[in-house]
Amino acid sequence: MIACLNLLLDFEGEGTLNVKNGIELESVLGQVGGKGSDGGTVNLEGAGTNWENTSLLSVGYFTGRGVINIKDGASVTGEEAAICDWGASEGIANVDGPDSRMIISGQLRVGSGQQGTLNITNGGTVKSKLSEIGTFFASDGVVNIDGERSTWTSSKFIAIGGQEGTAAIFVTNGGKLIAEDELLLRDT
Repeated sequence: MIACLNLLLDFEGEGTLNVKNGIELESVLGQVGGKGSDGGTVNLEGAGTNWENTSLLSVGYFTGRGVINIKDGASVTGEEAAICDWGASEGIANVDGPDSRMIISGQLRVGSGQQGTLNITNGGTVKSKLSEIGTFFASDGVVNIDGERSTWTSSKFIAIGGQEGTAAIFVTNGGKLIAEDELLLRDT
């Protein structure tokens, strides 16, 4: 197990973190691709590999570009996550393959900065409570859910668009988008 208070990958420059073979990573604050960065990438791979982040996980923050890849049964768990968090940032999260999952107990935002993309493929799973796609001013949020058993379930609501943000959701080849309470389509 690797534990740290704050995991800030690539605040200026470029960096990659590979976590695999059942390694567990714990942090309070996680930031992948921060202010002024050329690109930060976290690759999580294999059954039992998990990143538990107890506060905010930002993938692409302020003017940075961040990518997180979750595959082959790996997982990310946490309280809150933003894929593209504020400003002119770009964030991409890929959840690929059976038993690969992102479990957020609170809010999951896709596109609360410039461009956020969430790809759920080949049986990957995302679960969250409060979910927003492209709901912030001038933000873009894109969600692709492709393949049998590829699923995003939100236990409260999924809000799509608003405040001049744009949002697009593509559900293909047997993928599923489930809003257990409300699906809110907001005027942009």
